[in-house]
Amino acid sequence: MRQSTETARKLDLVVAQPVTDEEIRKRWPLITGKMDGWSTVWNHSAGWVNARGALTQLAQAAQENGARCVDGPQGHVVQLLYDEDGKCIGAKSADGSAHFADIVILAAGAAAATLLDLKGQLVAKGHTVGHIKCTPAEVKKYQEIPIVAHLEGGLLFPPQEDGRTVSLPRYRSDNKDDGVPKPIDDKMRRWLSECFHELAGREWFETRLCWDADNPDLHFLIDKHPNQPGLHLAVGGSAHGFKMMPVIA
Repeated sequence: MRQSTETARKLDLVVAQPVTDEEIRKRWPLITGKMDGWSTVWNHSAGWVNARGALTQLAQAAQENGARCVDGPQGHVVQLLYDEDGKCIGAKSADGSAHFADIVILAAGAAAATLLDLKGQLVAKGHTVGHIKCTPAEVKKYQEIPIVAHLEGGLLFPPQEDGRTVSLPRYRSDNKDDGVPKPIDDKMRRWLSECFHELAGREWFETRLCWDADNPDLHFLIDKHPNQPGLHLAVGGSAHGFKMMPVIA
């Protein structure tokens, strides 16, 4: 954190400011937990975007311009296809059908390594997620709370209009009964109690592990494959790549 603050200062960017527990409670009285041992900074230039909404709009725009979306077994890719010269020419789906293209883009998240040898560049990670369902009144009540990013505890987001937070899903269609082990559940509740004590005892709307695959340097990898013509890569979770979507798209 100190290194990030110093880098921002050198680049003449907005620098996160230290805040005391008293200042936090004065600015955000809904934060009722004890925050024992916290060393807190506040960055008023930080924020979050509705990734689901943005990607939905991007998909709709693509379809309006002729793109076709395929889901179900026909859209579940199990193998990349190559010609005799090693050029990637398409993909084979779980139902046995094949899809061919001049350019193939591998953007399979945590499943990318099942389709291509990435030479150890990706490290699989599971992020524990818990959702609490909020009433319409609670959505309004908590909509102005800040994003809480605790380096050891986790991330806490304000509720969306549908009454819950968002996260990267782990193939929910294939894992309807996903949950998390009780020790992790207990840890999530203890951490939630440290900032929003009144919510810590609420029943989870859902819990699950969200799988991703990070690059060791925490930067995404978007490029042409160096050895396989026709194949482009869009892989590697970085936790800061979504802001680049308008540029890349």
